[in-house]
Amino acid sequence: MAASCLGIRRGLQSSVILRRCVIFLQSRAFIRRVHSKKGVFVNDAQLVEACLEGDHRAYAVLVDRYRYPVFGLCLSYVKDFDAAEDTAQEALIAAYLKLESLPEPQKFGPWLRTIAANQCRMWLRRQRRQVAIDEEMAVVDPAPSPAEQVLLRERRQRVLAAVARLSWPQQQAVVLFYLEGLSLKRIAAFLDVAVPTVEQRLYRARLKLKEEMATMVEENLQEHRLPEDFTQEVVQEALTRGQDLLQERQWPEARKAFNRVVAAVPDHLEAHRGLALAFDGETREALKQDEHFSDGRLLDNTFAALHKVCELGADDPEIVRALGQLYSHYGRHEEGGQCLERAADRLDDWRRSVPLYKMAISVYYHSHYTGRGDHMEACVRCHRRVRQLVPADWPPRRRFALWQPSGMSMAYAHLGLSQEVFDELDALKAQSEDEWSVEEHFQYYGICSNQYREMGRWDEVEEHSRAYVDWAKALPTDDPRLQIRPLALTEEGDENAGAHNGDDFRWWTVCYALADRILRARHETGRATEDILAELDRALDQHQSAGSYSIAGQSACETSHYSEALSYLRQEEELGGRLANRGDIYLAASLVALGRVEEGKERLRNIYGRLVANGQCRSWFGKLDAFDAIRGDADMVELVDEWERAERVGAPTASTNPRVMR
Repeated sequence: MAASCLGIRRGLQSSVILRRCVIFLQSRAFIRRVHSKKGVFVNDAQLVEACLEGDHRAYAVLVDRYRYPVFGLCLSYVKDFDAAEDTAQEALIAAYLKLESLPEPQKFGPWLRTIAANQCRMWLRRQRRQVAIDEEMAVVDPAPSPAEQVLLRERRQRVLAAVARLSWPQQQAVVLFYLEGLSLKRIAAFLDVAVPTVEQRLYRARLKLKEEMATMVEENLQEHRLPEDFTQEVVQEALTRGQDLLQERQWPEARKAFNRVVAAVPDHLEAHRGLALAFDGETREALKQDEHFSDGRLLDNTFAALHKVCELGADDPEIVRALGQLYSHYGRHEEGGQCLERAADRLDDWRRSVPLYKMAISVYYHSHYTGRGDHMEACVRCHRRVRQLVPADWPPRRRFALWQPSGMSMAYAHLGLSQEVFDELDALKAQSEDEWSVEEHFQYYGICSNQYREMGRWDEVEEHSRAYVDWAKALPTDDPRLQIRPLALTEEGDENAGAHNGDDFRWWTVCYALADRILRARHETGRATEDILAELDRALDQHQSAGSYSIAGQSACETSHYSEALSYLRQEEELGGRLANRGDIYLAASLVALGRVEEGKERLRNIYGRLVANGQCRSWFGKLDAFDAIRGDADMVELVDEWERAERVGAPTASTNPRVMR
């Protein structure tokens, strides 16, 4: 094969693509039905429209219909069989990606001819710029002997030379006629001339060629028929183009390319996966903009494309996580959790299924946290499944990772099952505490505190949290336990877990325990908080990080310490450049509570993205006492209505066809 084709093929990013494209051969029967006029489509215009609408295999039919006309045209330009095949592929791929620019679908043939001619001209220009290559370097069939190779090459050169002496219109007619015996009608349609004109050109061409040479032309051209997998190769190359666009984050262009591959090979898993990731990337990028996302059609297509990959049986954690996150983004926690749980059920490797179950638990629990439903039984069901899947002889310290993060266990308390949590944690602690890192100690006390917190037993919350704070603060800076790296459930996860150690992390955990647990416990029991706030300030001095100020600001606001909350959140904004999670809501609440109402309202008006889409803005605006003073204001009522409209963009719709968007 010529060098240009080899260059293209080197760009293939995965051997999986090549194997998947074999599926295309299953569409050959469909192509034959179309060409015999027994199928649904009978003309180019219908095929073009069907392809643009995403109907299956439409572009594959167009490729099959025009492969020889394009190849013949390219051969008449470049006078080289291998180069003609490469150039024909390039032309068909270029047309594939530009199909939307075709002004008149009924003139697909002439339009394609123009594209092919341009590809040939570019090839010829490249050739003129290259140093002449010795003929002995040309790619030939390895079967013939050296002597036969010389004879074949001479014969081919004589044929091409004879054809080259014909007029340009006659060259095109001869090549198209003899390559596959194309009908005069098809040749005329492709060249955009009348049938009698084609007849006349062929007649005059035969007169110019001697009888012997005419026979040689016919035989030689027929010997160089296109390979059976030519159409398949076009689809492969188009798929690779789509993957390149995906890597370049050109989402709309990538999804269009993948969508047309899907049209040719309906159940092509790699193409569907690329299409889903393109839709997901485009949606995520749009959701980050500083305005309320309103493209419901794009969102529906994204959901449908992701679901399609799952339906095809792809046990692809990246796709499943993307789908779960998208559901969660719009407060559709039950659907997101079910999607993740089903995917985890299908996997036969517990190392792959456990992370999906844990993500499902997080999504299910979040519905309770945001007031969107109660799925505590689903949380416990998934977590028990996780505990069953991990081998019984798994090291206790790694098994402890099943309970991390600490919120993983909260659903047990809601269902009155806290003793089940305490029993297992105490057993794991007895078996492995001597090996624990600071992170693991923090998680253990956090899980226990969260059980009591969910049960409303605030004295025990403070007791367990105080035990951890005093232990952590007492550690000398050179204590080896500060350097122990926490372990994940498997060795593959240890790299990420390893970031949670050292003196800085120790002080972050102290700040968290003081703010999120002890300060809240004091507030809930009506006891003094001044000493805890002072202790928190000292801990923050030890760990000047945006994350520490973030949790301090949120907890201070929820416990009605608005001056402290405002100070903490401003410090977070200065250190981190922005406020994380619900920081803007808490800052707005603190401003309103301190009498700076217009500043607080302006903060609320400038909240976009996930907090609005999943209902958290509306939920916390209704919960926080600081907003009581402005909740009935006309501008705030209007803002809440605007939030509701943004939430409804992600609501389920009847139509979720991933191919309707061009």
